[in-house]
Amino acid sequence: MEQQENSGNDHSLGWKELQDTVLTLNLAVAQIEMSMKDGNHSVSTLIDSFTGLSGCVQVIESASSEIPDRPEPTTDCRSIRETVQTNVDIVSEKVGAAIVAFQFYDKLTQRLSHVSSSLVALAEIVSNEGETASHEEWHHLREQIRDTYSMVDEASMFEAIMQGEDIHAAIQQASQNKLRPVDEVDNSGEVDLF
Repeated sequence: MEQQENSGNDHSLGWKELQDTVLTLNLAVAQIEMSMKDGNHSVSTLIDSFTGLSGCVQVIESASSEIPDRPEPTTDCRSIRETVQTNVDIVSEKVGAAIVAFQFYDKLTQRLSHVSSSLVALAEIVSNEGETASHEEWHHLREQIRDTYSMVDEASMFEAIMQGEDIHAAIQQASQNKLRPVDEVDNSGEVDLF
């Protein structure tokens, strides 16, 4: 099948433009799926943290009720103190895990912002007859999208999608790169800040 050239009056997309459109839409879908996956993991962590916090508070409350106003020589204050301290340490750990889990919201917001700006830029090209046939505009769109990514997993997913990987393979690759130190993924020395 021959690829037809776009004439000056023809606003239809050629094969390359359609391919670029599909890649951009696949990238948006991958971003949304990856955000949902991260969100599910973070919500599970939050549920675990708050359940653990509740249990620790109950243990601390029970232990503190055993402390008499005026301890007798036979009162085992050391055991009570150890119970309280152990549970305070667990509470501190769970609060830290909850704070990290809440950070998923920042990542979710950033990813969805990237999806939104990518789709707006795509719509601008597709709706503008002069830009639709311009290979430079399509290249600029890719570069514009790539430049918005500051997180290693997003950049990895972008590269995979642009190389023609399917959405699930790109997400899997991005997830693997998220677990690797930045130095192993690229040598830029950039840190994931979101």
